[in-house]
Amino acid sequence: MAEEREQSERSEEPTQKRLDEAIRRGDVVKSQEVNTWFIIGAAALNLMIFSGSMGAGLETALRGLIANAHAVAFDGGALMRLVARLESLKERRPELFADFWMQWQDRLALRARQKMEQELRSEILQEMERDRLEAEAAEAPSTDTK
Repeated sequence: MAEEREQSERSEEPTQKRLDEAIRRGDVVKSQEVNTWFIIGAAALNLMIFSGSMGAGLETALRGLIANAHAVAFDGGALMRLVARLESLKERRPELFADFWMQWQDRLALRARQKMEQELRSEILQEMERDRLEAEAAEAPSTDTK
């Protein structure tokens, strides 16, 4: 309370020397919101980076479940047993999950290759069209007559 009165009664700004001393002691104003925003930003960045691979992993792990959803009981006990069976399968046969992962990576690489080939074809066609138009312009008789 006494400090608040002292600070409110001060009529002059602190000198640079006092500011430097406060910084050296670590006595500076620090907002908790800044830390919170950095944590939220880091979490959002991680989510953006890893959401694709997490989604693919979920897709491969749950592909059979989704395909046979009509035959699966979703009450509390049945769902817990299903999760336990999936976890035990992953522990007993990790190569199945690794195979799914490898297949997904192969498909992703194939899609990237196909996209690059499509872009290259498009560039070649544009260049050919440009060359054709330039050739036609060069062959056209000049209409400038005086």
